[in-house]
Amino acid sequence: MVKPNIQLDLKQFKKSYPSILGCWDKSLPDNVFGTLLIFLAESQLVAQTSNTKSIDIALDAASHNIKNILEGEFRLLDIKDRIDSSLNALNGFKIIKNIYVCGGRSGFKALSISLKNTHLTWGLNERTYDSTLYIQELYKLTGKLQPLKFKRDLQQWARKLIQGECDKTPVVGLHLKQSINWKGPPISLANNSVWYKFLSLAASRYKIKFLVLGDDPLDINIKKLPNIIVANEIGSETFIQNLALLSECVGFMGMMSSICNYALFSNIPYIIFKNPQHHKEMMEKELRGENYYSFATEFQKVYLINETVDLLLSEFTDMPFINDRG
Repeated sequence: MVKPNIQLDLKQFKKSYPSILGCWDKSLPDNVFGTLLIFLAESQLVAQTSNTKSIDIALDAASHNIKNILEGEFRLLDIKDRIDSSLNALNGFKIIKNIYVCGGRSGFKALSISLKNTHLTWGLNERTYDSTLYIQELYKLTGKLQPLKFKRDLQQWARKLIQGECDKTPVVGLHLKQSINWKGPPISLANNSVWYKFLSLAASRYKIKFLVLGDDPLDINIKKLPNIIVANEIGSETFIQNLALLSECVGFMGMMSSICNYALFSNIPYIIFKNPQHHKEMMEKELRGENYYSFATEFQKVYLINETVDLLLSEFTDMPFINDRG
């Protein structure tokens, strides 16, 4: 087993602050869109550890194509600024109060200094968020991981859409990651043949719908199954809307991806698969030889193996939302 080598500076949590300033620098390598949820979950845990109820976010303006700001400057996000997918997602979370845009690293530092009496700054060091190791260390301090919550209007929209499409039928979120003609290093792509067989069996045995999330190309045979609903075809147009819909599901199944990161930090039962050769060393640190994260609740599992029909069925029938064990 590979042991994590993260050490937290506990001194920073001794003083109480009204708010947290979370610094998200998209210009750094590996701080891709999919890791934004890891950053948010980590920032929320910092707030929880510090007994703080709100988070302000600082972003690198240039990385989001935001103009009219010089190196070393900072300001609040303006209604006239261009809103990319990351900003659109951030605007949907309840705990985020303000969003600042900064002119480079010096802008981050200047903002942090200006808010030093009211904010605990988190993430000012040049660090990426492609790992949950900091989250696992923060979790040791509280023993509790609060799910990321959405703003009221977005949550109500998602609930109404799910209820309208499925009435009282339970819905399981599904993300079948795909990449056409992928020829790079191993990544976690869904085996369509395996998933089709599993979903076909589920359709014949259980009164449950599967909501396909994300914008990956969907296998035509899977799409035609009677228990399949495609989020992007019922009114979900953005990543944050997909996540809000997932929050209304009774469970989640699929591949390790940006969408699954929401499930990781929720109370939703999930079964997630990751290619065993994809980020192999890091995942050994993350899971510590187990098939679940240290902060996971019951019925939350991650498998570093390729999915099979038998394993999917076995794990699915053990889920709490399955009443008919048939």
